[in-house]
Amino acid sequence: MAHHLIAQIIIVGTQVLGRAFVQAYKQAALNATLRHEKKKGYMSSEEDSGFSMGNLSEKTGITANEACQILNIKKMPVELSDVIKRYEYLYKTNDPKNGGSLYLQSKIFWAKERLKGDISEGKVD
Repeated sequence: MAHHLIAQIIIVGTQVLGRAFVQAYKQAALNATLRHEKKKGYMSSEEDSGFSMGNLSEKTGITANEACQILNIKKMPVELSDVIKRYEYLYKTNDPKNGGSLYLQSKIFWAKERLKGDISEGKVD
């Protein structure tokens, strides 16, 4: 009886992993095709808007809204002085030497970079 149960668990687990692998492969293939078409100029910016987050999002890995949430900035329009002040406080607070997290420091850094870029381009409201 136990052998039958173990066999079923293995089969179901293999099926789940197989489906996940196929789905990930399809998504990777789609992303590669879209990048290729974009580089070759087959797609206009309107067509591409649903698939790309923009240069700053690609560079930093986060959106402007996420950056504001990470730095706990609620006041609009966002000012560079507020971004720097929140960045310095949170970065020091999350220093691994003081029991903080390098992962959180990284998120804080990229949030600052995202908002700095948006402010310099005049994109932050």
